[in-house]
Amino acid sequence: MKTRLLLPVLAILLAATPAAAAIRTVFVGIDTYRHSVGKPGNTDPGFRDLGGAVNDLVLIRDVLAARPWGLKLPAFDRAAACEAGSIGAGSITLTNECATRAAMIAALTGQIAAAAPGDTILFYYSGHGSTAYDRRRTQAAGSHGTLVPHDSRGGDVHDILDIDLGRLIDAAQARGVSFVTIADSCNSGSITRDLRGGAARFAAPDQAPGGPAADIVPPPVANTANPYRIQLSAAADNQIAKELPIDGVRHGVFTVALAAALRELPRPSYADLANAVATRVATGSDSQTPVAEGGAALAKAFLGRDQPVVRAFTASAIAADRIAIGGGGLGGVTPGSSYAVFAGRGEPAPGARPLAMGVIDVARPTDAELKLTGSLDAPAGPMVAIEREHVYAGPALRVRIDGGSQEQRGALTAAMTSASGIEIAADAPAYVLAITGDSVQLLAAADGHAIGSPFPAAGPAMATEARDRARKIANFAAVLALRNDTGARWGSIDIASYACTDPAIRAPLERPGTLPAAAYVGDTVNIRYKNLTDRPLYAYLIAFGTELEVILLTPGQDRLKDGSSLIYHSPLNGAGLVQVMLLLADNPVDLGALTQSAVRDIAPPQGNLERLLLAARNGQSSRDIVRVNEWGGLAASLLIRPAADRRGPPPCEMLP
Repeated sequence: MKTRLLLPVLAILLAATPAAAAIRTVFVGIDTYRHSVGKPGNTDPGFRDLGGAVNDLVLIRDVLAARPWGLKLPAFDRAAACEAGSIGAGSITLTNECATRAAMIAALTGQIAAAAPGDTILFYYSGHGSTAYDRRRTQAAGSHGTLVPHDSRGGDVHDILDIDLGRLIDAAQARGVSFVTIADSCNSGSITRDLRGGAARFAAPDQAPGGPAADIVPPPVANTANPYRIQLSAAADNQIAKELPIDGVRHGVFTVALAAALRELPRPSYADLANAVATRVATGSDSQTPVAEGGAALAKAFLGRDQPVVRAFTASAIAADRIAIGGGGLGGVTPGSSYAVFAGRGEPAPGARPLAMGVIDVARPTDAELKLTGSLDAPAGPMVAIEREHVYAGPALRVRIDGGSQEQRGALTAAMTSASGIEIAADAPAYVLAITGDSVQLLAAADGHAIGSPFPAAGPAMATEARDRARKIANFAAVLALRNDTGARWGSIDIASYACTDPAIRAPLERPGTLPAAAYVGDTVNIRYKNLTDRPLYAYLIAFGTELEVILLTPGQDRLKDGSSLIYHSPLNGAGLVQVMLLLADNPVDLGALTQSAVRDIAPPQGNLERLLLAARNGQSSRDIVRVNEWGGLAASLLIRPAADRRGPPPCEMLP
């Protein structure tokens, strides 16, 4: 039965959430350097002034100050000053001669000290980046990545090393503050931005001492919440981050792509931004690969703007009463869902009147069609379709909230429903959020098993952690929903025996009643999987752990021959229910988005299956999609009990 979720109801629930955390910003853009070519003290003919770094800074500031981001940034007149804002105002902008090493360190340190738990600091840097020899040999590459302040390379003033910036980020996290670094430079490699049609921008390695800098004193620990760190960089190690004239104005290729993505993507995650930027950069450059780092935090909404999922897609008229939607089932577009069509890109201004309303009546994997309730007089410019009412293609995942105050339940409800496909329901739930005293525990409704550790029942940490759990649950459910009847013809998976050091010992697992096979923490079990087709297939073994984390057990780089089977020896850790899924595919699949691992060399998804997994990472599942391209999937369950619950000795000496 289809279930409906009305967005006005979500707006009411959001009123119960805690006040939004602050976003503090530091913007640095440096074109002119005190010791560049032609200036006193210069010894490096390759260390030249730049031409587009301040342009980049102004562009990013303007984008973030406009809708939908609406950051309150102090006015900055680049012709009249090189500094704007203050720690008290929550934003500091430094350019050229104002962006000295001391000023940059003071700005970052001051913002960290002034931030409260749950706040986010955004540090944007555009300028030279370089390296410094690792005199203490703590870096695997033998060198440090650096940022080059305006007054560096003269006397005793040196670049800001990656380890020193890392110390400041560590201090922010110790205070419960998230830290986002965006650098249009090669801040971890050996070269910076190249001036196409002009001088190359190469800053030779700095002669910095190489150890922790004495002038960087991180603020003391104040509190802890659930902070994260993100870094988005213009280029990978040993690559040139390029700059081009765009409409007569020089800009970094990376920054232009980032600005476009920020304008066009509604409520993106960091990984969404990184993928969009990488795609744009790849169309015009074969030597620059943007890099994103942050592990599972890349799935978080940019600047913490976690709000109920609102799907927005480009729209174009194909008939007087019909609109083509630039997104389909793989992006969460479902038949029966209603959309409003507006002029422009991105989200419309509050109170804006739609051009038309309609309902999705055709939803293909990558595109859809909207049947309008009336005719449309299409404008000459772009249009966007915003979802107003979502109809799930399958049953929503039901979660019940027990205990706590009305305020706590309201905050948890809003946080959990921010992931598509989750419904708060009192009856027949799949999961339960139990509020007891000052903590919240996620439970499996079927057997009451705790999933993950408890988290605080108050403050920003509660909503943040609840959103994280919601995304994991949606991810978990979305991928398990990939199982289909055709998968049985592709392969088989079985967890039935212990992995004994003596292969002659056949020790079956316990099977307690209707529950799945059971073992104990510290044991090692055999996971046997087989290709049942008549052709070789890429095989991926995926575990969903006791904290709903996604773990890729086998890389799947080699094909599993037709009719052959393999055994994976899996050591068991935390107690709880574990699901193991076997995915078999004709073509290799990049599962980086599914495992939420750090995205190093981001590339556009190479097929519909990868697009589906990318959607799953953001909790956007389409449960009507049971087959994408040529692949099949099936799963098995295992109950891991605490070691103290074992009665008697283990059945055999097990493999490590």
